[in-house]
Amino acid sequence: LLGGAGGALLGSQFGKGKGQLVGVGVGALLGAVLGGQIGAGMDEQDRRLAELTSQRALETAPSGSNVEWRNPDNGNYGYVTPNKTYRNSTGQYCREYTQTVVIGGKQQKAYGNACRQPDEQ
Repeated sequence: LLGGAGGALLGSQFGKGKGQLVGVGVGALLGAVLGGQIGAGMDEQDRRLAELTSQRALETAPSGSNVEWRNPDNGNYGYVTPNKTYRNSTGQYCREYTQTVVIGGKQQKAYGNACRQPDEQ
């Protein structure tokens, strides 16, 4: 995925402390979206809003609901849709989700998973 590695690095800032979802999955997904042609049109505020919304959606939103962000300065927006919650093979709680961004009227979608990490990570 183009931009996924950079997004994984970006996402490593998430997942600190008790009960947080691992940000590498979130960041890798964001990196895939942000690293593509449409993502190239996102500014720093768009990226920040997308990151914060992703974390909030995965932590608190019911499955199937859209949690939206919108940049009032340029009209760009996106939303995160958390889907199935499950336990992986090591017993961590995980969530499947969809990230959608609309930049300059062009939509791009990506899919991913995020899992909780132990407190020490």
